[in-house]
Amino acid sequence: MNLKKVLLAFMLAFVVALTPFEISASTWHKGIPNVAKTLTHWRSNLFRDKQFDFGKGYMRYLIFTSKSNKYFSYGTVFYLRNKKVDNQGDAEGILYNPVYKKLSNNKYIIKGTKYAKESLNWKYIIKKNGNNKLKIWMKGNFRQFHKWTYIGRFNKSKTKKYFY
Repeated sequence: MNLKKVLLAFMLAFVVALTPFEISASTWHKGIPNVAKTLTHWRSNLFRDKQFDFGKGYMRYLIFTSKSNKYFSYGTVFYLRNKKVDNQGDAEGILYNPVYKKLSNNKYIIKGTKYAKESLNWKYIIKKNGNNKLKIWMKGNFRQFHKWTYIGRFNKSKTKKYFY
């Protein structure tokens, strides 16, 4: 009887050793992590943009998500010196059918599974930072984002407007 158990354990160990896949606790999940999908857009704080309005203008990033978990992207809003909206950029860095993986407690990496031609290889790292706040890093195919770049602290937006 013990010989059967030993042989069975040996065979099981042998089969597992020859299996070509790795078993991992961190797998990719469809959609957007719960920390980010509670709202359709998030906004960063205003910061100075050296290339806009001769270094006196401001800029803000926006993060857009869909309630159906079908896309995740960022956009920009430019402000004049008096902090009035001058221009809102298009949605950029778009991830279609996003998937995410948990990196640590309240920290996730998000990538897309379908891409528009101009939006290849975008990835985001999102970390929950207190109630209603996120810290976000991104990496993509624009020159300034070839390496992981911290883009700021984001707050839940209280308005349905995109211009702030």
